[in-house]
Amino acid sequence: MITFADLLSLMLTFFVLLFSMTEVKVDSWQAVVEAFSKSQFPVFVDPEFIKQENRSIPRSVEEKSIDLGYLHAVLKDKYAENPEFSRTAMMRLEDRLVLSVPAHDLFDPGTADTTDKAKRMAALLVEVLGPVSNQVEIYGHSAPAQDMEGGYISAWEFTVARALAISRALHDAGFDREIPVIGFSESRFVDLSRKLTEFQRALLAQRVDVVIREP
Repeated sequence: MITFADLLSLMLTFFVLLFSMTEVKVDSWQAVVEAFSKSQFPVFVDPEFIKQENRSIPRSVEEKSIDLGYLHAVLKDKYAENPEFSRTAMMRLEDRLVLSVPAHDLFDPGTADTTDKAKRMAALLVEVLGPVSNQVEIYGHSAPAQDMEGGYISAWEFTVARALAISRALHDAGFDREIPVIGFSESRFVDLSRKLTEFQRALLAQRVDVVIREP
């Protein structure tokens, strides 16, 4: 009986302790914490810092990365609603989503001057990619013996200029993050299928890839 009575007393004490901890008086608790902190870990604070601490600072909203499968579906629907971009090819790879756009749809022939169609495409992309934080990259490609105007000394410089032009179009449309750009010149031309005609291969060689990375 004595053991049983001790057990009941301990249980009663335990439940009383739990009940007392269910509602903490924040002011009293904070005063205890501050007193303990000052006595054990004294900190000297600049009064000017206290004044600045009271200023209203806008809170930033962290953007979230989106799964590539979802982005692929959204972009596919967007492009289906805009037939003028029907020649854009989408490829879902293991770690990235690639949108290959023929250069003829984006630039005046032989130049890095973007067309109105390129600006509309940039606006469409920003509508989908602006609210998310997935990394976006731009790759420029050209065909062998590419016709170039504007004094470019190499096809590599030309493809970099085209990639930069699309990056600039995205920023003008409201994209507010940095976009890495790469010029591949005609180095990826050999990757195109040999089953295509030379005209088709040349058309696909002159393109810009918009690459969207995994979160």
